[in-house]
Order: sequence, then structure tokens, then C-alpha cells
Amino acid sequence: MAVKLPNAAVLAAHLKSGMDRNQIAARYGAHRDTVRLALIRYNLLDLAPAKSEGPARRITRHLSREMITVQSDRLVILREMVAGDHGGVAIRQLSLPRISMHVAALRERGLDTAAP
Repeated sequence: MAVKLPNAAVLAAHLKSGMDRNQIAARYGAHRDTVRLALIRYNLLDLAPAKSEGPARRITRHLSREMITVQSDRLVILREMVAGDHGGVAIRQLSLPRISMHVAALRERGLDTAAP
């Protein structure tokens, strides 16, 4: 059974009253992408409230010295990780147990910030 969304006038009224795509989708039992496609079809996408995700962060593929922290009980590495079925990259902290060979190599490179 197909979802029946209202006409352009009703959708425009919802958007002007402050509803976002998720709220409209929940009201009519539709998926939010279905609502997005209807807004595009009716040329109403500019009325939809903008997402406020905060400032954009630049993701770099070059590791720097600040991305590895040696603590007394573990190593903390800040690195990019691919997440989800459709890709996408996020920067996450990876905590590893302190291994003597790796710690010695990091000390030689001058990256050890913890006191022995």
C-alpha cells in the first residue's frame, strides 16, 4: 500500500508552521525520504528548516603527532574509521593495551608523554 502524502499547499503549511521532514513523515506514516522527494517535486525544499549540525569538521588523512597519546595503561590513537553500509568517515578514538614493543618504538620517536 502506497503512502498518500498531502498536496503542495498542505505540505507548505506544515513547513511554514515549523514542522520538519521527520515530523511530517511521522504524521502521515511515510519515510522521511518520501517526504523529501515530495518536497522536491513540489519545489518546497527551500521552505524546509535547515539542519543545524554545528560547524563542519574537516577530516584529514594525515596522522600527526597529536593523534597518538601514550598513557600509563594504554595507547589512545585518534584515527579515521569507515562506518555504515554506504561508507562515510568519522574520527574516533581507539584505545589499545600498552604493548612493550610499540611503547618502546613510540619512545624512540619521541611520542611518549607519560612518565615511566
